[in-house]
Amino acid sequence: LTLSNVKLPTGDCMVDQRDVAAVHQTLAITFPDFAPGIAASAGKKTAHYICANRIPAPARTVLRVVPTAVGVQMLTKAIAKPAWTCCGTGSLTTGVRSTIRLEIKDNPVVEGRTSDAPGCHWHAAVFGELYTKLLGKPFKTKEVACRAMGASACTFEVSRAKLLERFTI
Repeated sequence: LTLSNVKLPTGDCMVDQRDVAAVHQTLAITFPDFAPGIAASAGKKTAHYICANRIPAPARTVLRVVPTAVGVQMLTKAIAKPAWTCCGTGSLTTGVRSTIRLEIKDNPVVEGRTSDAPGCHWHAAVFGELYTKLLGKPFKTKEVACRAMGASACTFEVSRAKLLERFTI
């Protein structure tokens, strides 16, 4: 995999999922120690872009003022509706119980890749940051299954972050 034929996104328009997958996979192969942090940083920036440019101001206001459980339900449905924007030709299913569960089948970001650890750091960061920014409360995301590890889908659990978990010494 090389980046020589990949145009880096400008933020002006959607990008081809093959280019996105090539960037993620090249990064993971070339810089395995740095790839998770770079992908997570890009995911947070993507979430900020979505919040600022794709979520109408009235919707952002409503999500912050309704009870958290209602906001979680609303936001989860909103994420699932245009799911192609975060999973390309993959499919996203969602569920909300004690945690929010987001599952991407046929995730192009890890297509054809094998790994001993979850590799969807960008997705985890996007999901966690969307809930945190739009609901105004800290959330954390953990990838609990990954297609690169042989799972049938990349599965994420999003839950409220405890205050003490946000601080490190």
